[in-house]
Amino acid sequence: EKVYLFINTMSSPRKRPVVEVDGIKYKIDTSSKTASVSSSPQATGDLVIPETITDSKQRTFKITDLSSTAFEGSSIKSIHFSSDSEVVQLSSNCFGIVAPSTLETLELPPKLLMLDDDWCFLTPNLKTIKLSKFNPNFILTDASNQRVKKATGGQEYLVEGCIVYNPDKTILYFVCRNVPKIIIPSTVKRIASS
Repeated sequence: EKVYLFINTMSSPRKRPVVEVDGIKYKIDTSSKTASVSSSPQATGDLVIPETITDSKQRTFKITDLSSTAFEGSSIKSIHFSSDSEVVQLSSNCFGIVAPSTLETLELPPKLLMLDDDWCFLTPNLKTIKLSKFNPNFILTDASNQRVKKATGGQEYLVEGCIVYNPDKTILYFVCRNVPKIIIPSTVKRIASS
């Protein structure tokens, strides 16, 4: 049974109310009916970020991003998203800025649009990336830069790889931390930070 706890209802326009669900805190925006993962120091193991959360007033909010330092201090192994996830952004330093993250596997959701600079800062254990086959904004390759084919059947939801690019391979976003060598394609114009 999920426990929904309404934490704070600040009236200042700069402060957003916070809802805690299963040890993860979400800042909510009541006007747009959206939420951001804001912190999760008690989170451990394998996490699934749902499409929505509900506060104590039974209002529903779509989760749209992972905020800076959202997973600072947590002991997570993997992050997965519901198949109907509304997450569009992974913010800078979302896995922390102080101590290395324990994250090993990360799924990139179907509607993800933005990987901010330094989104993967301090992720020395991140060795597996999974991508929704419905996400047209990124491509995955294996360690030898061969594109990972997206499954065509309705059963396969994710593809798995090591290197993340934008669709035309002009931006290199991420290389899994266990890749010993990479030849960067001539199409790459920018290598993202971290």
